[in-house]
Amino acid sequence: MDLARKMPVSPELTYMRWNSSHQQTEILYNRLAYNITLCNFFLDQIAGKEDATSVQQRAEARFLRSLFYYYLMDTFGKAPFTEHFSKENPPQKTASELFAYIESELESIENDMSEPRQAPFRTCRQSCLLVAACPFVSQIYRYATDRSLFITSL
Repeated sequence: MDLARKMPVSPELTYMRWNSSHQQTEILYNRLAYNITLCNFFLDQIAGKEDATSVQQRAEARFLRSLFYYYLMDTFGKAPFTEHFSKENPPQKTASELFAYIESELESIENDMSEPRQAPFRTCRQSCLLVAACPFVSQIYRYATDRSLFITSL
């Protein structure tokens, strides 16, 4: 029996034969965009609050939004970008633009995040160091302008 028939996932994903019209690809793209929208909505609602809890929650939401942008950038090469909840279609940003944004976002929120092991099941200051800890990834995304460069540079 063929190995692909035994696997619970799609053979297209297993053997890297997927494209933009694949259902699971569409689901991933839509879910990441939806999560970014939720983060933007939350950040707009909490804007202006400066108590310690709100500052930490804002930093955590910004971290999650950056993580979702990272997933979009890494999977699709570019992504629609917005920092505020809106019904308008956002402009597309390239991978290098998104990576620069993610880096600056993580650097700016690092001091507002909780210390490691102080808040269980929540993001912490060390989470912000993940992107900086991988110089190979940063080299690819800083200079790449389209998806074809990712494939040839690996």
